Amino acid sequence: MKTIKLNFLSGLTFFLFATVITINSCNREELNPGPVPEDTQLMQAIADTADYQYTVFHPTIVQSVSNSPREFERVRINTIGNGVLDNNGRLPKGTIFPNGTIIVKEAFDGLNGNLIQYAIMKKETSNKYARNGWLWYEVNVDGTKPYSIGMKGQKCINCHTKPANTDATRTFDLR
Repeated sequence: MKTIKLNFLSGLTFFLFATVITINSCNREELNPGPVPEDTQLMQAIADTADYQYTVFHPTIVQSVSNSPREFERVRINTIGNGVLDNNGRLPKGTIFPNGTIIVKEAFDGLNGNLIQYAIMKKETSNKYARNGWLWYEVNVDGTKPYSIGMKGQKCINCHTKPANTDATRTFDLR
């Protein structure tokens, strides 16, 4: 009788443990810290600078005014995104960037320094790696990728969703 009770309790314990693991893994967001095809596609999209314009706030290298991890920066936006900005370079209240918008923050090692990194956001709401409708990507100029699109903006989203931000961007409401 003791053996039957022990077997029953062991089976029940295993069942409950397996159920908890299954539920937790289903609820957990799937992150891919390694390179994903979208990384390469996004780099190809920003290579042709003819489709981009430097923002009113960042026509030259400036010192960051936010808590950005990049101290010196210049920001450009593609034609799709630039089309919704007002004459002052701001995103009008209640407006969101359309799909296809690409914002490129170029990071420098000083005001007259060398380009060291790109931080890129692309509006692609239906992409499985999008968070808040955006793909988030960082790449150093030497090609190393400190932050793949597969990470879904995990380290970016806290600052980019503060109440004053517009459509998870920072550039268009800080100046």
